[in-house]
This record gives sequence, C-alpha cells and structure tokens, in this order.
Amino acid sequence: MKILNRQQFLALPSGTLYSTDDPALFVVGLAIKGDTIYDGKEAIDFFKMDLIHNVPSVDVVDVAEQTGESFELEFDSWGRDGLFERDALYAVYSTKDIAELAQTISKCVGHE
Repeated sequence: MKILNRQQFLALPSGTLYSTDDPALFVVGLAIKGDTIYDGKEAIDFFKMDLIHNVPSVDVVDVAEQTGESFELEFDSWGRDGLFERDALYAVYSTKDIAELAQTISKCVGHE
C-alpha cells in the first residue's frame, strides 16, 4: 500500500483499488477508481465505485433493519467523487495487497 496525494491519485488508471486516507482512522472505505475527469488539461475529479457503501437505497436498508431480510448490494454503481478536496490523501493497494485481500475474502464464501 502507498499513500498518494490528490494529484498523484488522479494520474492513476481506472481500476485502481483504494481507500481514503484519514489521519484519525488511517483508511476509510474501499473503492475502485474510475476514469479521471478533466477540465481542459487539468484533472479535476474522478469516477468511483464504493465497495462498502453500495446499498441500493436508504429505504431498502430501513426495511432490512426492521425485518432482518437480506438485500442485494450493487457492485456496478459508479458515481463521481465530487468532493474536490485538494489536500485529500488516498491509500492505494498494491497488486500483492489485492491478491491477499481477495484470498482472505474468498475464505468467507458460504458463511453468513
């Protein structure tokens, strides 16, 4: 894993796995970076897919909280970051980190 500033992060390709770096918590969330958005030649924003906060709607969560029913997560829902935080830092996962994370998660298949 490496920590990058916003300018370095925006230069990365679509498909980069990252978390937001928060000084108080170290890393927050898990997301995939999509395409960088440019205004002329300046990188200004990017698309992302959250892998943690990817519920279909607040209403679905409300029902699940009341009934205990399962619901499907959305793993193909892209949106803009839109925060424009110039001082933001990003924790970017290495290929090795991703392989180990996938291997660890795969052990959970079948456990609910």
